[in-house]
Amino acid sequence: MTNKDMIGRCGIYCGACPIYRGTRGDREAQTFARNVWKTPPNRMTCDGCHNLKPDSHGVDCPRRECMNSKGYEYCSECPEYVSGQCEKFESMDRYFVKKGESLRENLSRVTSGNTDSWLKEQGAKWVCHSCGSPIFWEEKKCPRCGKPLK
Repeated sequence: MTNKDMIGRCGIYCGACPIYRGTRGDREAQTFARNVWKTPPNRMTCDGCHNLKPDSHGVDCPRRECMNSKGYEYCSECPEYVSGQCEKFESMDRYFVKKGESLRENLSRVTSGNTDSWLKEQGAKWVCHSCGSPIFWEEKKCPRCGKPLK
């Protein structure tokens, strides 16, 4: 059974999000979210965007609010996404493409029935290849073993 909590409604893999990692004790992720994303301490919690609580980081995400207002589960259900005209999505996708991650490709995999294999691949991708510890997108060194990440 698929754990949808790890699937971002916009196509991110929640397991590599600094807020999600920080919620699980990754101090570098917490520092990044606080200093770079300017996340206040009371919003430094998230269990994935399919499982948000009122104080979770992503509860006021503009993409989530847009999907909720239109009754969509994923961005890819929206005609603006399909036509490439959704700037909320496009700006986020550009950010992740620079990191080697295509949110469009992720959404395509998730919504075409390849969710379990996609989750498995993402889980293997976002770990330290030296010690196997989970990492987040922006991490430069492993929070467990301290080795540099590619």
